[in-house]
Amino acid sequence: MSQVEPSGEENEVSRPKYSIVIPTHNRARLLRRALMSIVAQSYPAWEAIVVDDCSDENIREVIDELSDERIRYLRSERKTGGAGARNIGIDAAAGEYVAFLDSDDEWLPAKLAELDRHAGADENSVYFSGCLIGKAGGMTSPEIKTIRDREDPIDYIVCRGGLIQTSSIVMPASLAKAVRFRDGLMRHQDLDFYVRLYGKGARFIQLPAPLSIWHLDHGESRISLSKDYRASIEWIESVKEFISPQAYTIFQSRYVCRSMAGAGHIGPALRRLIKFVAAPRLLTPWGMKSTGLVLLSYFMSKKRHG
Repeated sequence: MSQVEPSGEENEVSRPKYSIVIPTHNRARLLRRALMSIVAQSYPAWEAIVVDDCSDENIREVIDELSDERIRYLRSERKTGGAGARNIGIDAAAGEYVAFLDSDDEWLPAKLAELDRHAGADENSVYFSGCLIGKAGGMTSPEIKTIRDREDPIDYIVCRGGLIQTSSIVMPASLAKAVRFRDGLMRHQDLDFYVRLYGKGARFIQLPAPLSIWHLDHGESRISLSKDYRASIEWIESVKEFISPQAYTIFQSRYVCRSMAGAGHIGPALRRLIKFVAAPRLLTPWGMKSTGLVLLSYFMSKKRHG
Protein backbone atom coordinates (compact mmCIF):
# COMPACT_ATOMS: atom_id res chain seq x y z
CA MET A 1 0.00 0.00 0.00
CA SER A 2 1.29 3.46 -0.84
CA GLN A 3 0.39 6.43 1.32
CA VAL A 4 0.23 10.15 0.61
CA GLU A 5 -0.54 12.50 3.48
CA PRO A 6 -0.34 16.23 4.14
CA SER A 7 2.79 17.51 5.84
CA GLY A 8 3.40 20.50 8.06
CA GLU A 9 3.78 21.74 11.62
CA GLU A 10 1.81 20.09 14.43
CA ASN A 11 -1.32 22.18 14.89
CA GLU A 12 -4.93 21.85 15.97
CA VAL A 13 -5.95 20.47 12.55
CA SER A 14 -3.37 17.65 12.80
CA ARG A 15 -4.94 16.47 16.07
CA PRO A 16 -8.52 15.77 15.02
CA LYS A 17 -11.22 14.52 17.31
CA TYR A 18 -12.98 12.61 14.53
CA SER A 19 -11.37 10.45 11.83
CA ILE A 20 -13.75 9.86 8.93
CA VAL A 21 -12.93 6.73 6.92
CA ILE A 22 -14.08 6.81 3.29
CA PRO A 23 -13.36 3.72 1.16
CA THR A 24 -13.72 4.19 -2.59
CA HIS A 25 -13.19 2.33 -5.82
CA ASN A 26 -13.67 4.15 -9.13
CA ARG A 27 -16.22 6.64 -7.79
CA ALA A 28 -14.42 9.92 -8.34
CA ARG A 29 -17.58 11.85 -9.24
CA LEU A 30 -19.49 10.64 -6.19
CA LEU A 31 -16.48 10.96 -3.89
CA ARG A 32 -16.35 14.69 -4.60
CA ARG A 33 -19.91 15.06 -3.28
CA ALA A 34 -19.11 13.03 -0.15
CA LEU A 35 -16.00 15.07 0.60
CA MET A 36 -17.77 18.37 0.05
CA SER A 37 -20.34 17.32 2.66
CA ILE A 38 -17.49 16.83 5.14
CA VAL A 39 -15.81 20.13 4.30
CA ALA A 40 -19.20 21.79 4.93
CA GLN A 41 -19.38 20.47 8.51
CA SER A 42 -19.97 23.15 11.14
CA TYR A 43 -17.64 21.25 13.50
CA PRO A 44 -14.02 21.68 12.31
CA ALA A 45 -11.87 19.18 14.28
CA TRP A 46 -11.88 16.28 11.85
CA GLU A 47 -9.70 14.43 9.40
CA ALA A 48 -11.01 12.54 6.36
CA ILE A 49 -9.10 9.42 5.31
CA VAL A 50 -9.87 8.48 1.72
CA VAL A 51 -8.82 4.89 1.05
CA ASP A 52 -8.44 4.35 -2.67
CA ASP A 53 -9.05 0.64 -3.19
CA CYS A 54 -6.89 0.22 -6.30
CA SER A 55 -9.02 2.49 -8.51
CA ASP A 56 -8.40 3.03 -12.22
CA GLU A 57 -9.79 6.56 -11.90
CA ASN A 58 -7.69 9.46 -10.61
CA ILE A 59 -8.99 9.65 -7.05
CA ARG A 60 -6.11 11.82 -5.86
CA GLU A 61 -7.14 14.55 -8.30
CA VAL A 62 -10.50 14.93 -6.54
CA ILE A 63 -8.75 15.47 -3.23
CA ASP A 64 -6.26 17.96 -4.68
CA GLU A 65 -9.11 20.00 -6.14
CA LEU A 66 -10.62 20.52 -2.68
CA SER A 67 -7.28 21.70 -1.27
CA ASP A 68 -8.07 20.93 2.38
CA GLU A 69 -5.17 19.68 4.48
CA ARG A 70 -7.55 17.76 6.73
CA ILE A 71 -8.17 15.26 3.89
CA ARG A 72 -5.65 12.42 3.75
CA TYR A 73 -5.17 10.02 0.86
CA LEU A 74 -4.19 6.35 1.13
CA ARG A 75 -4.01 3.95 -1.77
CA SER A 76 -4.04 0.18 -1.76
CA GLU A 77 -2.17 -1.27 -4.72
CA ARG A 78 -4.36 -4.37 -4.62
CA LYS A 79 -8.14 -4.62 -4.44
CA THR A 80 -9.09 -5.34 -0.83
CA GLY A 81 -12.87 -4.78 -0.94
CA GLY A 82 -14.95 -2.59 1.34
CA ALA A 83 -13.95 -4.33 4.58
CA GLY A 84 -10.24 -4.28 3.81
CA ALA A 85 -10.33 -0.65 2.70
CA ARG A 86 -12.16 0.40 5.88
CA ASN A 87 -9.58 -1.46 7.98
CA ILE A 88 -6.76 0.45 6.28
CA GLY A 89 -8.53 3.66 7.27
CA ILE A 90 -9.15 2.46 10.83
CA ASP A 91 -5.47 1.62 11.26
CA ALA A 92 -4.46 5.07 10.02
CA ALA A 93 -6.97 7.01 12.12
CA ALA A 94 -5.45 9.62 14.43
CA GLY A 95 -8.72 10.85 15.95
CA GLU A 96 -10.35 10.01 19.25
CA TYR A 97 -13.38 8.69 17.34
CA VAL A 98 -13.74 6.86 14.03
CA ALA A 99 -16.67 7.56 11.72
CA PHE A 100 -17.55 5.99 8.38
CA LEU A 101 -18.87 7.50 5.19
CA ASP A 102 -19.38 5.52 1.98
CA SER A 103 -18.13 7.42 -1.05
CA ASP A 104 -21.59 7.47 -2.65
CA ASP A 105 -23.30 8.94 0.43
CA GLU A 106 -23.04 12.28 2.20
CA TRP A 107 -23.48 13.91 5.59
CA LEU A 108 -25.72 16.78 6.59
CA PRO A 109 -23.78 19.88 7.76
CA ALA A 110 -24.63 19.44 11.47
CA LYS A 111 -23.57 15.78 11.64
CA LEU A 112 -20.40 16.16 13.70
CA ALA A 113 -21.68 19.05 15.81
CA GLU A 114 -24.76 17.05 16.80
CA LEU A 115 -22.69 13.95 17.43
CA ASP A 116 -20.29 15.89 19.62
CA ARG A 117 -23.17 16.89 21.89
CA HIS A 118 -23.75 13.20 22.70
CA ALA A 119 -20.33 11.55 22.41
CA GLY A 120 -18.44 10.52 25.50
CA ALA A 121 -20.87 8.18 27.26
CA ASP A 122 -18.23 5.44 27.55
CA GLU A 123 -15.54 3.70 25.52
CA ASN A 124 -17.97 1.02 24.31
CA SER A 125 -20.61 3.30 22.81
CA VAL A 126 -21.47 3.08 19.10
CA TYR A 127 -23.48 6.07 17.87
CA PHE A 128 -25.79 6.02 14.88
CA SER A 129 -28.61 8.13 13.49
CA GLY A 130 -31.40 7.93 10.99
CA CYS A 131 -30.84 9.04 7.42
CA LEU A 132 -32.53 10.61 4.47
CA ILE A 133 -32.78 8.42 1.39
CA GLY A 134 -31.91 9.91 -1.95
CA LYS A 135 -33.74 8.42 -4.94
CA ALA A 136 -34.38 9.58 -8.47
CA GLY A 137 -37.66 11.17 -7.38
CA GLY A 138 -36.10 13.16 -4.54
CA MET A 139 -35.39 12.77 -0.83
CA THR A 140 -37.48 10.72 1.56
CA SER A 141 -37.25 10.54 5.34
CA PRO A 142 -38.16 7.02 6.45
CA GLU A 143 -39.49 6.41 9.92
CA ILE A 144 -36.73 4.65 11.85
CA LYS A 145 -37.62 2.43 14.80
CA THR A 146 -35.99 3.35 18.12
CA ILE A 147 -33.40 0.91 19.40
CA ARG A 148 -33.97 -0.30 22.95
CA ASP A 149 -31.37 0.18 25.66
CA ARG A 150 -28.68 -2.49 25.32
CA GLU A 151 -30.63 -4.17 22.50
CA ASP A 152 -28.71 -6.56 20.26
CA PRO A 153 -28.27 -4.61 16.99
CA ILE A 154 -28.99 -7.71 14.90
CA ASP A 155 -32.32 -8.24 16.68
CA TYR A 156 -33.05 -4.55 16.10
CA ILE A 157 -32.27 -4.73 12.36
CA VAL A 158 -33.35 -8.25 11.39
CA CYS A 159 -36.21 -8.93 13.78
CA ARG A 160 -37.68 -5.46 14.25
CA GLY A 161 -36.86 -3.85 10.91
CA GLY A 162 -34.52 -1.16 12.30
CA LEU A 163 -31.80 0.54 10.30
CA ILE A 164 -28.16 1.17 11.18
CA GLN A 165 -26.66 2.53 7.98
CA THR A 166 -22.88 2.32 7.68
CA SER A 167 -22.47 6.01 6.84
CA SER A 168 -24.12 6.97 10.13
CA ILE A 169 -21.99 5.04 12.64
CA VAL A 170 -19.32 6.57 14.89
CA MET A 171 -17.38 4.95 17.72
CA PRO A 172 -14.25 5.41 19.85
CA ALA A 173 -11.13 4.70 17.81
CA SER A 174 -9.98 2.17 20.41
CA LEU A 175 -13.13 0.11 19.82
CA ALA A 176 -12.89 0.32 16.02
CA LYS A 177 -9.22 -0.74 16.11
CA ALA A 178 -9.97 -3.64 18.46
CA VAL A 179 -12.87 -5.07 16.42
CA ARG A 180 -12.27 -4.04 12.76
CA PHE A 181 -14.21 -5.34 9.77
CA ARG A 182 -13.83 -8.96 8.74
CA ASP A 183 -11.69 -9.10 5.60
CA GLY A 184 -12.94 -11.02 2.59
CA LEU A 185 -16.69 -10.91 3.22
CA MET A 186 -18.70 -10.51 0.01
CA ARG A 187 -21.92 -9.51 1.75
CA HIS A 188 -23.21 -8.31 5.12
CA GLN A 189 -19.97 -6.57 6.13
CA ASP A 190 -21.96 -4.09 8.22
CA LEU A 191 -24.05 -6.73 10.01
CA ASP A 192 -20.94 -8.77 10.73
CA PHE A 193 -19.24 -5.70 12.20
CA TYR A 194 -22.24 -5.06 14.45
CA VAL A 195 -22.29 -8.69 15.63
CA ARG A 196 -18.67 -8.47 16.72
CA LEU A 197 -19.01 -4.99 18.23
CA TYR A 198 -21.93 -6.21 20.34
CA GLY A 199 -19.88 -9.27 21.30
CA LYS A 200 -17.23 -6.89 22.64
CA GLY A 201 -19.81 -5.28 24.88
CA ALA A 202 -20.66 -2.30 22.67
CA ARG A 203 -23.82 -0.34 23.43
CA PHE A 204 -25.59 1.11 20.39
CA ILE A 205 -26.90 4.65 20.99
CA GLN A 206 -29.32 6.22 18.54
CA LEU A 207 -29.22 9.97 17.91
CA PRO A 208 -32.64 11.55 17.41
CA ALA A 209 -32.27 13.33 14.06
CA PRO A 210 -31.30 12.06 10.57
CA LEU A 211 -27.72 13.22 9.94
CA SER A 212 -26.72 11.54 6.67
CA ILE A 213 -28.03 10.91 3.17
CA TRP A 214 -28.05 7.35 1.88
CA HIS A 215 -28.03 7.69 -1.88
CA LEU A 216 -29.81 5.04 -3.95
CA ASP A 217 -30.19 7.31 -6.96
CA HIS A 218 -26.84 7.31 -8.71
CA GLY A 219 -27.29 4.22 -10.83
CA GLU A 220 -23.87 2.76 -10.09
CA SER A 221 -23.50 -0.84 -9.07
CA ARG A 222 -24.52 -2.10 -5.66
CA ILE A 223 -24.72 -5.73 -4.65
CA SER A 224 -28.18 -6.81 -5.72
CA LEU A 225 -30.63 -8.62 -3.50
CA SER A 226 -30.81 -11.30 -6.18
CA LYS A 227 -27.10 -12.11 -6.12
CA ASP A 228 -24.73 -13.98 -3.85
CA TYR A 229 -27.29 -15.88 -1.79
CA ARG A 230 -24.59 -18.48 -1.15
CA ALA A 231 -22.49 -15.76 0.49
CA SER A 232 -25.50 -14.92 2.69
CA ILE A 233 -25.85 -18.56 3.73
CA GLU A 234 -22.13 -18.81 4.49
CA TRP A 235 -22.23 -15.63 6.56
CA ILE A 236 -25.31 -16.46 8.65
CA GLU A 237 -23.94 -19.91 9.47
CA SER A 238 -20.62 -18.34 10.55
CA VAL A 239 -22.35 -16.11 13.14
CA LYS A 240 -25.18 -18.45 14.18
CA GLU A 241 -23.80 -19.01 17.70
CA PHE A 242 -23.46 -15.25 18.28
CA ILE A 243 -27.01 -14.15 17.39
CA SER A 244 -30.47 -15.02 18.70
CA PRO A 245 -32.39 -18.01 17.28
CA GLN A 246 -35.12 -15.60 16.15
CA ALA A 247 -32.64 -13.45 14.21
CA TYR A 248 -31.18 -16.57 12.60
CA THR A 249 -34.61 -17.80 11.46
CA ILE A 250 -35.81 -14.44 10.17
CA PHE A 251 -32.56 -13.82 8.31
CA GLN A 252 -32.95 -17.17 6.55
CA SER A 253 -36.54 -16.41 5.50
CA ARG A 254 -36.23 -12.71 4.68
CA TYR A 255 -32.69 -12.45 3.28
CA VAL A 256 -31.57 -15.86 2.05
CA CYS A 257 -34.90 -17.09 0.66
CA ARG A 258 -35.60 -13.77 -1.08
CA SER A 259 -32.11 -13.77 -2.60
CA MET A 260 -32.59 -17.33 -3.86
CA ALA A 261 -35.96 -16.43 -5.36
CA GLY A 262 -34.49 -13.28 -6.91
CA ALA A 263 -31.85 -15.45 -8.57
CA GLY A 264 -34.64 -17.54 -10.12
CA HIS A 265 -34.49 -20.51 -7.72
CA ILE A 266 -38.09 -20.33 -6.55
CA GLY A 267 -38.45 -24.05 -5.68
CA PRO A 268 -35.39 -24.20 -3.38
CA ALA A 269 -36.37 -20.82 -1.92
CA LEU A 270 -39.85 -22.01 -0.92
CA ARG A 271 -38.51 -25.30 0.45
CA ARG A 272 -35.99 -23.38 2.54
CA LEU A 273 -38.72 -21.03 3.71
CA ILE A 274 -40.87 -23.97 4.88
CA LYS A 275 -37.82 -25.45 6.65
CA PHE A 276 -37.08 -22.34 8.67
CA VAL A 277 -40.55 -20.91 9.15
CA ALA A 278 -42.31 -24.29 9.72
CA ALA A 279 -45.57 -25.10 7.97
CA PRO A 280 -48.04 -23.99 10.72
CA ARG A 281 -46.39 -20.56 10.95
CA LEU A 282 -46.76 -19.96 7.20
CA LEU A 283 -50.41 -19.10 7.89
CA THR A 284 -49.55 -16.42 10.46
CA PRO A 285 -49.23 -12.77 9.30
CA TRP A 286 -45.44 -13.00 9.61
CA GLY A 287 -45.31 -16.26 7.63
CA MET A 288 -47.58 -14.96 4.89
CA LYS A 289 -45.53 -11.76 4.61
CA SER A 290 -42.32 -13.78 4.31
CA THR A 291 -43.86 -15.98 1.61
CA GLY A 292 -45.16 -12.92 -0.23
CA LEU A 293 -41.72 -11.28 -0.20
CA VAL A 294 -40.10 -14.42 -1.59
CA LEU A 295 -42.66 -14.66 -4.40
CA LEU A 296 -42.34 -10.94 -5.14
CA SER A 297 -38.55 -11.26 -5.45
CA TYR A 298 -39.00 -14.13 -7.90
CA PHE A 299 -41.52 -12.34 -10.12
CA MET A 300 -39.50 -9.13 -10.10
CA SER A 301 -36.48 -11.13 -11.22
CA LYS A 302 -38.50 -12.73 -14.03
CA LYS A 303 -39.71 -9.31 -15.12
CA ARG A 304 -36.16 -7.87 -15.18
CA HIS A 305 -34.86 -10.74 -17.28
CA GLY A 306 -37.86 -11.02 -19.55
